[in-house]
This record gives sequence, structure tokens and C-alpha cells, in this order.
Amino acid sequence: MTTTLPWPREKKMIRSDQEEEEKKRDLSDRPKKSHFKTASRDIEFSHVSQPLPDARFYMLPSLKGDASISRHRLCELLDRVKAGAALYLSVDTALLSPFEEFSGLAVVSRSKQSGPDTVTLPGGYNVKLQGTYKLRLKAGQAEVLGTDADNNPVFTCASYGKGKVYFLGARDRLLQHLVCEKVTR
Repeated sequence: MTTTLPWPREKKMIRSDQEEEEKKRDLSDRPKKSHFKTASRDIEFSHVSQPLPDARFYMLPSLKGDASISRHRLCELLDRVKAGAALYLSVDTALLSPFEEFSGLAVVSRSKQSGPDTVTLPGGYNVKLQGTYKLRLKAGQAEVLGTDADNNPVFTCASYGKGKVYFLGARDRLLQHLVCEKVTR
């Protein structure tokens, strides 16, 4: 079975409040909403407090804290996924609800992570991931695309309505390794 990660020409990335604060420190003169083009792909950034733009692919990278995204905005985003959009989501310290409903994963436990974890992706790719917390997950409806050394699901894909939810249970520094490739299982 082959899962191709969606990478349309146009994507929308929603930034959390924490990410926005970090960007303000580094780029205080830039607006909250920005746009840039890379590798012939258009990416538009929006803050979680701004209206949700129309797109076929949304990215919520490295969510930190329970207030990363409001329940209202998350439900609005999940409605877009149900209608056929794809969502890439990675978490650092955030816990989202109703997580199991849209991710196809059940959280078994959550513990402080002491160091990087090696994740094995299909095709024999091994990458190191670091997160603040390590999630122990049970795959229900989700297709497991990557596992840690304990065979715990770390990178998954789940159908949600007409769309897909791609989940990475760690900080998203490896986005470039995961999103731009075809992952074969």
C-alpha cells in the first residue's frame, strides 16, 4: 500500500500564539499574515486568531500548550478536512480534543521525554526526533507510517470524512524529510 503525502502548490499554515511570539522576537517588522514562494509552491501563513483561509492542505506544526488553537478554530479546521482538505499536524506539548476522532489514534500515556528518539519510516529511513513529551499511542483507524524504537506509532495518516489527517507526535523539525517524499509502506 502506498500513501502519498499531499503537497499541493498552495498550502495554508496556521501559527499558534507561541510560534507567533517567537517570530515576533526574530521578525518584529513582519506582518502576522505573510506569504512566500519556495520550490514552486506557495505557502500562506495565518495566525490562529485570523479567519481560516480556504485551502486544500493545512499545516499546524509543533503545537505547544493546550491553548495552541481554540476549540472553535480546531473544529472549523476539522470541518474543512471532513470536506476533503488534508491536515498535517505535529505536537510538542499540546493535547487536542477530540484527538482520537480525527487522528484515528488513542493516547495510552504521555511522559516527559529524556532525549531524542529514533523513528523508522518505511523504506528504511531512520530519523531522530526530539519532543518535550513522548506520546504512547494506539493506532485504531490510523495507518502507521513511522514508529519509534518501541514500535510505538509516531507518524500516521487517518481518513477523516473526505480528507486526511497526517500526525507527527513530535516537534516538526523533520517536516522537510516527511512531507516532500512519497512514503511507501
